[in-house]
Amino acid sequence: MLATNEEADTDEMLIICIETIYNLSCSEERIVLERMGIHPGLLMALGCILRFRAPNRVKEVSAMIFLHRIAQIVVKEMSCQEVLFSALVQGSV
Repeated sequence: MLATNEEADTDEMLIICIETIYNLSCSEERIVLERMGIHPGLLMALGCILRFRAPNRVKEVSAMIFLHRIAQIVVKEMSCQEVLFSALVQGSV
């Protein structure tokens, strides 16, 4: 099934947003990473992209790469650790 122009534009915008979030996650500033992790719904939204298996594989891969990046940098002292675990579980079910 071919995507309409509007669906393709929406997919492209989502991919750009995920890539931008990933770029932010490359910050060396711990506070940036902590704020991203505790942002209401950010990690869970990415987990949902994985869980519901969108037809656009690029979205899934982008979300997976970002969650992987966050998982590499979150340490046990960060308050977002529990949210990260929930998002990873959400994406793996």
